[in-house]
Amino acid sequence: MLVGGKTSQERIAEALDRLHTIGSGQHVRDNFLDLELVYTDLGVGTPFPPMIFPFNYYYSREADTTVNICAPERTIFICKGKLDRFIRKADVDSGRCTLTPIYSGDSRII
Repeated sequence: MLVGGKTSQERIAEALDRLHTIGSGQHVRDNFLDLELVYTDLGVGTPFPPMIFPFNYYYSREADTTVNICAPERTIFICKGKLDRFIRKADVDSGRCTLTPIYSGDSRII
Protein backbone atom coordinates (compact mmCIF):
# COMPACT_ATOMS: atom_id res chain seq x y z
CA MET A 1 0.00 0.00 0.00
CA LEU A 2 1.25 3.48 -0.82
CA VAL A 3 0.82 6.34 1.65
CA GLY A 4 1.91 9.73 0.40
CA GLY A 5 3.27 7.95 -2.67
CA LYS A 6 5.68 5.87 -0.56
CA THR A 7 5.92 2.15 0.12
CA SER A 8 5.98 0.79 3.67
CA GLN A 9 9.74 0.20 3.36
CA GLU A 10 10.32 3.82 2.37
CA ARG A 11 8.18 5.00 5.27
CA ILE A 12 10.05 2.75 7.72
CA ALA A 13 13.36 4.15 6.45
CA GLU A 14 12.06 7.68 7.06
CA ALA A 15 10.88 6.72 10.56
CA LEU A 16 14.31 5.28 11.37
CA ASP A 17 15.97 8.47 10.11
CA ARG A 18 13.70 10.49 12.43
CA LEU A 19 14.11 8.26 15.50
CA HIS A 20 13.71 10.30 18.69
CA THR A 21 13.30 13.64 16.89
CA ILE A 22 10.60 16.21 17.54
CA GLY A 23 7.48 15.19 15.65
CA SER A 24 8.65 11.64 14.99
CA GLY A 25 5.63 10.16 16.77
CA GLN A 26 3.19 12.10 14.62
CA HIS A 27 5.18 11.25 11.52
CA VAL A 28 4.67 7.55 12.27
CA ARG A 29 0.95 8.07 12.96
CA ASP A 30 0.54 9.91 9.66
CA ASN A 31 2.42 7.29 7.65
CA PHE A 32 1.15 4.03 9.14
CA LEU A 33 -2.62 4.23 9.06
CA ASP A 34 -3.24 0.80 10.60
CA LEU A 35 -1.40 1.31 13.92
CA GLU A 36 -2.84 -0.61 16.84
CA LEU A 37 -1.76 -0.30 20.46
CA VAL A 38 -0.31 -3.66 21.55
CA TYR A 39 1.54 -2.88 24.80
CA THR A 40 2.03 -0.03 27.28
CA ASP A 41 5.12 0.46 29.46
CA LEU A 42 4.36 2.76 32.40
CA GLY A 43 8.04 3.01 33.34
CA VAL A 44 7.62 2.07 36.98
CA GLY A 45 10.96 2.14 38.78
CA THR A 46 12.92 3.89 36.04
CA PRO A 47 15.11 6.98 36.34
CA PHE A 48 13.30 8.63 33.42
CA PRO A 49 11.18 11.74 34.13
CA PRO A 50 7.48 10.92 34.63
CA MET A 51 6.32 13.31 31.90
CA ILE A 52 7.70 11.04 29.16
CA PHE A 53 5.46 8.11 30.13
CA PRO A 54 3.75 6.03 29.00
CA PHE A 55 5.82 4.31 26.32
CA ASN A 56 3.20 2.88 23.96
CA TYR A 57 4.04 0.09 21.55
CA TYR A 58 2.09 0.32 18.26
CA TYR A 59 2.01 -2.38 15.62
CA SER A 60 1.46 -1.89 11.90
CA ARG A 61 0.30 -5.10 10.25
CA GLU A 62 0.86 -3.59 6.81
CA ALA A 63 4.54 -2.90 7.58
CA ASP A 64 4.90 -5.81 10.06
CA THR A 65 6.65 -3.34 12.35
CA THR A 66 6.31 -2.21 15.96
CA VAL A 67 7.00 1.41 16.83
CA ASN A 68 7.37 2.71 20.37
CA ILE A 69 6.17 6.27 21.02
CA CYS A 70 6.64 8.06 24.35
CA ALA A 71 4.37 10.73 25.82
CA PRO A 72 6.15 13.71 24.25
CA GLU A 73 5.37 12.07 20.91
CA ARG A 74 8.85 10.89 20.03
CA THR A 75 9.72 7.49 18.67
CA ILE A 76 11.96 5.52 21.01
CA PHE A 77 12.48 2.34 19.01
CA ILE A 78 11.34 0.54 15.89
CA CYS A 79 11.24 -3.27 15.64
CA LYS A 80 10.66 -5.71 12.84
CA GLY A 81 7.57 -7.79 13.56
CA LYS A 82 5.09 -7.54 16.39
CA LEU A 83 6.49 -6.78 19.84
CA ASP A 84 3.66 -6.93 22.39
CA ARG A 85 5.84 -7.16 25.49
CA PHE A 86 8.69 -5.17 27.02
CA ILE A 87 11.71 -4.94 24.71
CA ARG A 88 14.66 -7.21 25.56
CA LYS A 89 18.39 -6.96 24.97
CA ALA A 90 18.14 -9.90 22.57
CA ASP A 91 15.72 -7.87 20.41
CA VAL A 92 18.34 -5.15 20.07
CA ASP A 93 21.39 -7.43 19.79
CA SER A 94 19.77 -9.46 17.01
CA GLY A 95 19.21 -6.35 14.90
CA ARG A 96 15.44 -6.76 15.11
CA CYS A 97 15.06 -3.45 16.95
CA THR A 98 16.68 -0.06 16.51
CA LEU A 99 16.41 2.23 19.51
CA THR A 100 17.55 5.62 20.67
CA PRO A 101 20.73 5.49 22.80
CA ILE A 102 18.88 7.23 25.65
CA TYR A 103 16.55 4.26 26.06
CA SER A 104 19.34 1.72 25.63
CA GLY A 105 20.51 2.71 29.12
CA ASP A 106 17.26 1.43 30.67
CA SER A 107 18.38 -1.12 33.26
CA ARG A 108 15.20 -3.15 32.67
CA ILE A 109 16.42 -4.21 29.21
CA ILE A 110 18.05 -7.55 29.97
